[in-house]
Amino acid sequence: MIEMLVTGVVLAMALKRRARAVGSNKQCMAGSGHAHHKEQFMADRAVRKTGKNKDGDITRLCNDGDWWSPRSKADAIADIESGAHTYYVPWTSGRTEIRVVNDSVKGKYLRTDRDNTTRNNLDDLPDC
Repeated sequence: MIEMLVTGVVLAMALKRRARAVGSNKQCMAGSGHAHHKEQFMADRAVRKTGKNKDGDITRLCNDGDWWSPRSKADAIADIESGAHTYYVPWTSGRTEIRVVNDSVKGKYLRTDRDNTTRNNLDDLPDC
């Protein structure tokens, strides 16, 4: 029941972000050479690798072959919070959304909860 509610909330948020992203892209003239013209609408970005620092903290999200990859942690957080883009991990067992956590000690960071453990499953992805 809770999982269905969370899924519904995530879907509603994604639709709302998509509507905002479509409206905001009308301000810029097409063909102006801006990098964001590669994606004129909100993108749903698959993440298959992560960059980590020496402490094992996630520093970037990657998907080989995609023009946006690698994406820094700060930029990915801004993308998610603004609704510009969503990020997810396409596990063989299904898709898991990447979300922003605001910890009072660590600050903002990225994580995904693929299972019922407290571990951040982004750590399980290969390095990029």
